[in-house]
Formats: sequence, structure tokens, C-alpha cells
Amino acid sequence: MKLLFLLSIFFTSIFAETKQVIFVLADDFQSQRASLVQYEKIDGKFKQVSKVIKVNIGENGLAWGESNYNLEVNSIDPVKVEGDKKAVAGIFDLTKIYTYHNFVYTNMPYEKSTENHICVDDSKSNNYNKIIKTKNKQNYNSYENMLLKNETYEYVIVVEHNKMQKYNLGSCIFLHVENPKKKYTSGCTSMKKERIKSIIKWLDISKFPILIQLPRKECSRYQKKYSFINCDI
Repeated sequence: MKLLFLLSIFFTSIFAETKQVIFVLADDFQSQRASLVQYEKIDGKFKQVSKVIKVNIGENGLAWGESNYNLEVNSIDPVKVEGDKKAVAGIFDLTKIYTYHNFVYTNMPYEKSTENHICVDDSKSNNYNKIIKTKNKQNYNSYENMLLKNETYEYVIVVEHNKMQKYNLGSCIFLHVENPKKKYTSGCTSMKKERIKSIIKWLDISKFPILIQLPRKECSRYQKKYSFINCDI
């Protein structure tokens, strides 16, 4: 009972600051596709401010991610591990934009990706789950280039999963442009370019934007706390 009370206080504090929410709902933990909608707090109440669209999630579905925000997790549910090709379920801060361009319309911090930008997914590295700029890529056993030969990472929103860099709990989780040849990702959430550009323009770091990404069976539980979430999208 005490744990539930503390969780209630904790979740309340999140939404006291947060004024922008990207909500992604999948049918179940095995889904490769999901629905996305945006909410914004206007005059003290969260309101839907976008159309619902279909997005792509992990090739192997969803698993609970590692977040700053404590979540009650059923012991039989999957938990994110490195290389499982699952997108993350839970609540996560959205913190920064990476792009191929010198300038983007946004109120978020952003950085132009170059051939020297990598995201380290080597769980034994001190830079695990960090985007760094280096000319010494050979120092890392495993990494992702942030500047690709396709448009997948042309627009990237960083999802603050596993901020504490816990060993093997997953890395390099983003919202990004979809690959038209794949209706799933390796663990991110992808969508059409025009929608992510619209989201980036809408996002404002001063409004403490977050991602809430859930399988449908968890939605009603969250809806009891946050009535603005629509479990029927």
C-alpha cells in the first residue's frame, strides 16, 4: 500500500511539470506496429493536439525499459536487454534532436550529425548508451553511426532510456524516420518523415516533453491515473 502511495506521488510530480506527451499504444508486447498521438497541457488540462497515426516499433515487439520513473512491472512481462530488437515500454523524457541539417525549427536542443557522431551500444564501454563525437571509432566494439546513407536518422528524437547506463539493459533508443522497406525497427519507434518533422517543430524542452509507450493491456491501469490517455486509439 505504501509503495502504491509513493508511486502515485511520483507520477503526479511527473505530470505537474510535463506539458507535452507523445503517447504510443501497441496491441500487445509482440506487436510491430502501434498508434501514436500527441497531447498538450492547455489551460491546466491535457488535450489531444494531433491526429492518430500508425508507427513502427520493435521487430520483436515491446519490453519494459529502464527509466527515471519507477513503474510497476509484472514479473512475467519482458524487460529490455541489449540486442533484443524490442522497443521500450514505459515513461521516458525526450531530451534532444539529432539531424542531418544545420538548422531545424524546434524549441529543443539539437545538433547536426556528422560522420564522427556515433551512439555506443557496446555494453562494456564507459560510453555505453551515449552519443559521442569521435574520430576513433575503432575503440568501440559496437556502435551505430548517426549519419547514415539513408534518411532513417535524418531526424532523431532521443528517448532517455537507461540514462544510468546499466549494463546490457539497452541503448540508442530514438524516435526517427521510418525505413520504407521495413515495417518494424531494431528497438526504436519510427514514422513518416513529415510527422516527425511536425513533432520536432511542436516539441518544447521547457514543457518537459515525455514519451509514454505501452501495450494495450497496461493502458487501462494508466488511464485510472491519467484520464486523458485514450486506450481506444
